[in-house]
Amino acid sequence: MQKQLFNLNTGERESIEWPPETIDDVLPYVPREQHLELRLLVNSGKSVADAAIIAIENAMRLPLSQRSR
Repeated sequence: MQKQLFNLNTGERESIEWPPETIDDVLPYVPREQHLELRLLVNSGKSVADAAIIAIENAMRLPLSQRSR
């Protein structure tokens, strides 16, 4: 399956394979300020996909009622 994400380095939407296999697969789509959070979530047992979604939603400051996880 593929997912459309916004690449923060290029400013373009891109299709990527989902679920991602490594942290490096999602780093261009997660704000730099959230990279440590992403790594900590994966190290604590979250999948790379779940960790990426959580980190992106935290960066967007979405209310809990609007979060996907």
